[in-house]
Amino acid sequence: MFSARPGSVSNLNLYSIRTDGADIRQLTTSPGDDIWAEYSPDGATIAFVSERDGQRDLYLMDADGRNQRRVTTHGGVEFTPRWSPDGKALTY
Repeated sequence: MFSARPGSVSNLNLYSIRTDGADIRQLTTSPGDDIWAEYSPDGATIAFVSERDGQRDLYLMDADGRNQRRVTTHGGVEFTPRWSPDGKALTY
């Protein structure tokens, strides 16, 4: 997964890509930057940071990009989300 597709001049979005470089799929299309993505241990969920609501907050989405939802709403700034080994907790 990477945050900015080469040649992009707009905001940063998240993409998935197979290890052989095939099957590039855009997962986010928000008006703010979507960055610092991390798959859950089971691969079903992605935690990421987004500026889509004017501040950096933590979001979750299904591995295919669906069901995007905000997890934090406070005035602090979230960075680099990390899953616990069992996938039941996040740190940022």
